[in-house]
Amino acid sequence: MRAKSPVAVSLVLIRAVPQSPGVASASHVLFDSLTNLKKLDISSNDLDSDSLVGMGKLVLLEKLDLSSCHLNKLPFSFDSLTNLKELDISRNKLDSDSLVDMEKLVLLEKLNLSYCFLKKFQIRFASLTSLRELNISWNKLRSDLLVGMEKLVSLEKLSLSFCDLKKLPFKLSSLTKLRNLDLCDNPLDPDTLDEIVKLESLEYLDLSRCQLIKLPSSFEMLKNLKQLLLLGNNFEEYPSALKSLPSLHTCIYVTFFDLLKKHPTGALPTSKAAEKRKLALFRHVVGEYVRQVNSQLEFRTDPDENGLIHEIEEVTAGRKLNDVLKKFQDYCNPWSGTKVNRFQFHGCTQSGESCNAYLMRLKRLAEG
Repeated sequence: MRAKSPVAVSLVLIRAVPQSPGVASASHVLFDSLTNLKKLDISSNDLDSDSLVGMGKLVLLEKLDLSSCHLNKLPFSFDSLTNLKELDISRNKLDSDSLVDMEKLVLLEKLNLSYCFLKKFQIRFASLTSLRELNISWNKLRSDLLVGMEKLVSLEKLSLSFCDLKKLPFKLSSLTKLRNLDLCDNPLDPDTLDEIVKLESLEYLDLSRCQLIKLPSSFEMLKNLKQLLLLGNNFEEYPSALKSLPSLHTCIYVTFFDLLKKHPTGALPTSKAAEKRKLALFRHVVGEYVRQVNSQLEFRTDPDENGLIHEIEEVTAGRKLNDVLKKFQDYCNPWSGTKVNRFQFHGCTQSGESCNAYLMRLKRLAEG
C-alpha cells in the first residue's frame, strides 16, 4: 500500500480558534500532513505551548506569524526551520531562553520581537547577516545585551523604541544599509547622536521624547534624510543643523499644543504676522472636522452707535488665537442646553414641598 505524500499547501491562516483539550493533539496531525507548508499564520489565538511541539516538522516554512498567542516559551527548536525568512512572535510574554538557537535562522530577513517583555536578549547576531528588518521595541533591555548587532550588515529597518536605552553598545556606522531608524521614547545619551550622523543611507529617523536638548551640528551630514520626528524633546531653539539637510521634506519638531505648553499664549509674539502664523498652525493641526467648526464660528462686534454689527477681522483684537480658543471652549462646553432645560422644566413635579418652594424651583429652571 503506497504511503500518502505530504499535502502541498502554501498558506494556512488560522485566527481566533478557541482553546480546547483537543487542540494540542490536533496540531500534531496538522503539522504531520503539511510538511510542504511555506506560510503559516496562527496569530491572535490563546495557544498552549504544547500545541506547537510538532511545528519543527515544517522544514520548508518561510513565513511564520505567532503574534498575540499568549505564549511564554517556544516549545520547538529553530534547528529544522532553517528556510524561515519572516518571523513574527510579537506580543507574547516570552522567556528569553526560547530565543537562544534563533541564530541558526541564517536566511531570516524580517524579525518582530516587539512587546515580548524581554529583559535578557540571548541572540547572537553574527549569523543573521540576511536580516533586513528588526523590531525589538517595547522591551526593557540593557544596552550590553545588544552587543553584536553591528554584524547585521544587511539591516535596512531597525526599531528600538521604548527600550529604556541610554546608549547603543554597537557601532551604528557599520549598518551602512540602514534607511529607517526608530529610537523614540529612550532617554538617549547625547553621544548616541554622534553615531547616528554616520548613517549615510538613513532616510527616516524618529527621536521623539528622547530628552534631547540640542542636536549636534554634525547632523547636517545626513544628506539622504527625508523624514525626521523630534516631538516631545526639550529644545531651547530650533536646531540650526536641520536647515542644511537637502533631502529633508518632513520634520515634525513641535506640535501646536507643545508650543502652548512651553509658551502660554500670552507670552508668544503678538505682532499681526506672528498671530497669523499661530492661527494657521492651529488650523493645520486640529483636523478637518475642527476646521469646519472654525469656519462657522462668528466673531462680531457689539452694535455701534448706529446699531450696526460688524465682522471682526482676523488677527485683530477679538479674533486672535486666545479668542478662537475661548470660542471653542464655549462651543464644546456650553453653559446651558435649551433642550435639556426645557426637559427639566416640564419634568419638574411637586414632591412633598410647599407651593412657595416648588414655585421657586420652577423659577430657577425657567431662568436656565
